[in-house]
Amino acid sequence: MNNFDLNLINATDINPIVIDNYEFKNASLIKLSIDDKPTWQFPEFDEAIIVLSELVRSLNGDGTYLIFTSVTGIADEGGWEGVNIAFKNNSVLWTIEIDGSNLVYEFDAIQYRSEIMKVVEAKKDYPLEPTSLYLPEHWS
Repeated sequence: MNNFDLNLINATDINPIVIDNYEFKNASLIKLSIDDKPTWQFPEFDEAIIVLSELVRSLNGDGTYLIFTSVTGIADEGGWEGVNIAFKNNSVLWTIEIDGSNLVYEFDAIQYRSEIMKVVEAKKDYPLEPTSLYLPEHWS
C-alpha cells in the first residue's frame, strides 16, 4: 500500500513557487507526497498542480476526477485526462493513464479521507490554486 500525504504550502512575494515556468506568489498550493516523495519530483507530475475540489469530490465514490491539472487550470493544456478512482474494501485505488501506460497507487481509505480533510480545514492565508478549473473538453 502506498502512503498518501497532503500539505498546504504558501507562495509569497519573498518565497514564490515556480512550476512549469509559472511563478506563484501570494497563493496556496497543495503538496501531494506519495510514499514520502513529493509528486513534483515524479517526471509525470513535475508540471502539475493538485485540485483540492476534485480530491474532495473523490470522497463521494468511484469515478474519474481531475486531481492534476496544468498551472493555468486548463486540463487540456497539460494533457490531463483525470484519475480513475475506485474504493475497494479499505483502500482507494488510483489509476492514471500517462503516455499509454498506467500508474496505479493504492492508499488506505482512512488516511486518504483524513489527509484531504486536513487540507480542507487548514487556514488559507492566500487563494488556493488553481483559482479557475477547466475540465477536459470531451468531458462536457
